[in-house]
Amino acid sequence: MKKLIIIVSIAAVLSGCTSTVNTDSNGGNNGNNSIPKAEQGFAEDFKPVSQYPISKDMVELLFLNSLSEEQVIVPSASTSLPEINEENAMEAAMTMLGVKTDWPKDYLSPDMPAYTKGKINGWNTGGRGEYDIFILIDDTNREDLDEYIKNLKDNGFKENNRAYEKDAFTVKLQFNTDTVLQISSYRIEGMKWPEMLSFIPPLTKGYLVSIEEPAGDVSYGTLYFKGLTKADIKEWEEKLIAAGVTIDSGEYLKENVEYNGKNCRFSAFFDSAAIDEWGLYFSFE
Repeated sequence: MKKLIIIVSIAAVLSGCTSTVNTDSNGGNNGNNSIPKAEQGFAEDFKPVSQYPISKDMVELLFLNSLSEEQVIVPSASTSLPEINEENAMEAAMTMLGVKTDWPKDYLSPDMPAYTKGKINGWNTGGRGEYDIFILIDDTNREDLDEYIKNLKDNGFKENNRAYEKDAFTVKLQFNTDTVLQISSYRIEGMKWPEMLSFIPPLTKGYLVSIEEPAGDVSYGTLYFKGLTKADIKEWEEKLIAAGVTIDSGEYLKENVEYNGKNCRFSAFFDSAAIDEWGLYFSFE
């Protein structure tokens, strides 16, 4: 029976299924325009598979594979099936679906310990790049997770809003079922120091994750940082002073700065949103 389940599941994936929802010329569906094309396509094309007795493992494999697909590829009905026997059926299925079952250490923080309890059902990348990782762990429980969280903290990860952060990495942990744990990891990609603030030394510590530049009649903006400490800011302030910036009660001031063709007074200050999250608020007057 196990052999039949796996072979039927693979055949369903390879042969494709008929969509039951009409789509418009732009790829959306007429009944629900809020669902992205790729997600709707995946849901439509695999809906008829529910009539087969697919195992829980295969459902998870399909989910993992869908994370990296921009659109569903539906083979023709003449697509030939590979030679499959009971010994190599699951290995063949995982290979065809592109599922990886090793610990993806090259895409995680070097200080993130491997999860050694249970078994890895597979991992894949998400929609924000190769360092956006989803890992599914089966046959584990809350006690195993508590032990893993302790290991994370021992390796320097700090808890912040139900996530665990260190340097550029953020790790989230959640149970999808009583025994299936999902580990999600994401690495921040820092932005370049904005040209409009080139008259002061760039802050090179931490990660600049967002820039709100002045626009139109607005003369103020904000730089958002993660992984920044008070010591980092203190070190930067010494560079500001050397560059002619005056610091008064936490406010940074510099006269005779050119902005939009005008001679302006620059002022800025930091405000903290979380343990290592800071906003540098600045204005031109």
